[in-house]
Amino acid sequence: MVTVFLFLICLYFLVSVGSGDWTTLTSALFAIFAVLAAAEAMSCRVELRSDHLLLVSNFKRRQFPRNALARVTGEKGVPVALQTITGEWVRFPSVLPGGPAVAGIVRSWMEGK
Repeated sequence: MVTVFLFLICLYFLVSVGSGDWTTLTSALFAIFAVLAAAEAMSCRVELRSDHLLLVSNFKRRQFPRNALARVTGEKGVPVALQTITGEWVRFPSVLPGGPAVAGIVRSWMEGK
């Protein structure tokens, strides 16, 4: 959020000075991208519901029934990944904390504990 704020201040300064060159356009594009990136980072989530897992990333929602998941893996510094019973691998969003702890929570949920 600090980055978004800084880009918006820079854009305001360039527009108020009356500069209409490439720096103003570049700052405007960076400000737009920063706002979109912040919105995406705040909307990413994984929800463990009683009968399915909900994965929200890139403004898309994916839902996986508990019985459609085969296994979960997660190592330190690597996003958690799920394998479905069809063999497809689904990675958690990289902005979410990952690792063995999150993989253990999902594994426990898959086993019904």
